[in-house]
Amino acid sequence: ACLCFMGLSDNPTEMSGEVILNAEEFECELRSFESKIALMIFQSLRSFLCCIFGDHAKGAELALERGNAYFRITAGCPPAMHDTFHRGVSLFDMARRTRRAKYKRAAKKTLSTMKRWVKCGNPNVVHMLKVLEAEHFALSRDKEKACVAYEKGITLSIRCGILQDAALANERYGEYLLNEIKDPEKAMHYFEKAIIHYKDWGALAKVDQLNDKYSKNWKVPCKIEINE
Repeated sequence: ACLCFMGLSDNPTEMSGEVILNAEEFECELRSFESKIALMIFQSLRSFLCCIFGDHAKGAELALERGNAYFRITAGCPPAMHDTFHRGVSLFDMARRTRRAKYKRAAKKTLSTMKRWVKCGNPNVVHMLKVLEAEHFALSRDKEKACVAYEKGITLSIRCGILQDAALANERYGEYLLNEIKDPEKAMHYFEKAIIHYKDWGALAKVDQLNDKYSKNWKVPCKIEINE
């Protein structure tokens, strides 16, 4: 996964390379070993890559396949909480695009799970909850509440020092501003912030992806350069 983020993989959404030649075959091997935790970790990393690199169609299908199995097996494990967050982002994205009930139901379950954790006093998922609430408001076409929630999610992610979450929140808000609010100038501000956080996190492949995808929208027709 680290090599994918660093740009050292031909296909950043696949867990494949010199060690793992084929993700599907490797997953079958893990199933044969009957190691549920190892299998869940591998599957969660695949969902993570799909979420970060924007392959939400695949990420949502992976989320539907396994549901909340990772957290049920490793209750209280921080990566399992992040897995719920990544599944939720992909599910809400597909729910908004397709309006299909299967994505809506599963997405709302991740939101309910986050709300329950926060209600029980978990401080580590508050910023994730705000981002999922923003996704929920976006799905409900409540633009004002969506914008407020995205901004809160960004602020809390930065305060927590979780760069990848701050980057993802900025990116998701930028896409919402560009595609739904139709405010490309404001959207570019958040894409620039996302690029800064992704670069600081070391995800150079993601930086390149955002530059390639949105460079035509910059005021000056060139890539955003981040000074060392």
